Amino acid sequence: MADSKKYYWLKLKDDFFRDKRIKKLRKIAGGDIYTIIYLKMQLLSLKDSGVLFFEGVEDEFYEEVALEIDEEPGNVKMTILFLHNNGLLEEVEKDKFILPETIKSIGSESSSAARVRKHRESQKALQCNIDETYSNAIVTNCNTETETDTDTEKDIDKDIDKETDREKNVIQSSVDYLNDNNLSLLKQFFKNQIGKENSVRDVAAMEEALQYYEPNLILEAIKVSKKAKTFTYILGVLNNWRTEKHINTYVDFKEQSVAYKSAKYARRKEIVPNWFYETEPECVPEQTIDFEKERKKILEELEELRKY
Repeated sequence: MADSKKYYWLKLKDDFFRDKRIKKLRKIAGGDIYTIIYLKMQLLSLKDSGVLFFEGVEDEFYEEVALEIDEEPGNVKMTILFLHNNGLLEEVEKDKFILPETIKSIGSESSSAARVRKHRESQKALQCNIDETYSNAIVTNCNTETETDTDTEKDIDKDIDKETDREKNVIQSSVDYLNDNNLSLLKQFFKNQIGKENSVRDVAAMEEALQYYEPNLILEAIKVSKKAKTFTYILGVLNNWRTEKHINTYVDFKEQSVAYKSAKYARRKEIVPNWFYETEPECVPEQTIDFEKERKKILEELEELRKY
């Protein structure tokens, strides 16, 4: 039987959680989620020796990673930003990123090698010198061993398939649980805003929104749409944000909100009292009196009076 399988694993160091960068990551808000995302990114890169490629399936690298590992794009974006700033992720070429710590921690083994290793371990205790008398038995045993190996490989494949199915079921159950909780939250929040029960059409629109947008972003759309009477209107707001303003995640919304408030503050007209613009009146210089001239003038007038 042709051997085409190869198994990979991540050799997590015993001091992984004592690394100062990981401690720093876990202490920030949402840090435990970001740590899990980092581990999932490492697992994603195993087959390519610690390298992640941006294939352009999504508009941004973080969106494509989020799609691959089934995490919220906003959380992945924050994780990638942290990893890049702390030397845990490097862009070596355009659309090519490496995880330096992962490269040091990759293990791999072909299925045939794994099978041989397991077989040798099981037979190690039985090793002994065999007399020529048993040579025929040895040949027979070798043929039997080949058949046993084939059966063992089939069993391994079956076990792997069963394990994969169990993992898929667990993940799907978690997703269903989260979706149900988010839908209940949206129903209650929108009901409180419009003051009446949600219609069947409203619920359908909520389910559609949850397929494409984060719950926090949907709640923000509800908050700013105070006059909305149907959830179809909210869905229209979300679609408009995505196409017109490029708001795809809650993080995008917060960033644009901060930018808008900053720009609005910069444009604000300062209130200045009117007197600030009034000019001071020009100062009229005081006239100086020539007292000697005036004295002579008075004496002349008196002299004239004496003549009469």
